[in-house]
Amino acid sequence: MGKLLRFLSVLFLVLSIAALTLGILLFEKREQLKGRTQKLEETLIKLAKFIEGAPAEPETATFTAKDTSDCTPEVLENPERSPFWSTYHLQMEKQNLTTVDLNPKREQLKNYYLLDAEGKIVKDPVTGIRITDGRGTMQAVLTDILGKTEEQLKRFNETRNELRVVREELVATVEDLNKRKADLRKALAEIVALNETIAQRDQTIAALNQTIDGLKADIAARDDTIAQQVNQIAQLELDKEEQKKEINRLRLIISEGFHLPIDEIPLPEYRRIDMGDKGTVSSLNDEWNYVVLDVTEAFMQELVGKDKSAAFTPVELLLKRPKRPDEALEFVTKVRITNIKRDKNLAIGNILSDWQVRPVQKGDVLYYMFP
Repeated sequence: MGKLLRFLSVLFLVLSIAALTLGILLFEKREQLKGRTQKLEETLIKLAKFIEGAPAEPETATFTAKDTSDCTPEVLENPERSPFWSTYHLQMEKQNLTTVDLNPKREQLKNYYLLDAEGKIVKDPVTGIRITDGRGTMQAVLTDILGKTEEQLKRFNETRNELRVVREELVATVEDLNKRKADLRKALAEIVALNETIAQRDQTIAALNQTIDGLKADIAARDDTIAQQVNQIAQLELDKEEQKKEINRLRLIISEGFHLPIDEIPLPEYRRIDMGDKGTVSSLNDEWNYVVLDVTEAFMQELVGKDKSAAFTPVELLLKRPKRPDEALEFVTKVRITNIKRDKNLAIGNILSDWQVRPVQKGDVLYYMFP
């Protein structure tokens, strides 16, 4: 009996030592599993802050569409436009969207099993196996995070595809721009060539004008010779005077057009004109010494009547340089209006060089200051 008790005591001692050893080992494993679980939990909470809680709301892109119509001299008020922006996902550009915050769900992450209202583990009524998913469990949180991660990956892939589409559009736009620039360089080269041609023709015109001046000098010399033979051409001079009168009469009849003014047209008496501004210089020709004038409706009626049907007679007015009301009048020159365009309120006038104080400029004001 004593031997049995001694044996049992030794056995209990050995089993106690074994249980203590296993307890120490299990405690170490428990601490390891606890630390691993806590690290996974903390990492999951931190990782969730990089996962978007929901996608951005869709937005409609309203950017300026690319003009796809061909370049022609015709002015297009409504050219064709690229439909690129109509399919562009503008919401993909949204940044700093709200991310997932798992801090309020820390306790739920610790619930491996589904618990009932009393805090007891819920079992499957058929199999009796403890349920590990459902509302309030760690699995529900993980499933939600997994779903949001999959949606965010899908949006990333859509964004990458959108970047590809934008790149293709950019490449097409650059290629089109390069082609347009090549066409523009060609057009500019043609303009330079045309300017050179114009310069050459200007030189030719200058040479012809010199020839004309020489011919005029020859004509003047011949006129001197003719003057010495007055007795022989007296009758011809009389005929010539009659023909001049007829020519002047015909010139007055055709003065409605825009032929260059001729100084030989006599200036008959003109009708009553009120003092004040009558129009502005719209263009001028220094070589031929004349200006084109935009005249007022009132001035045109003063020249040819309210119905614009009366005969026109040449008239002389002044030109001034526009100034502020507090500055003195800046006189330019005097012009003789010899032609008018009744339906467009336009007139052509000779610049009277004897009166000219300064060069005529576009925008100078036509005015009348004599009673």
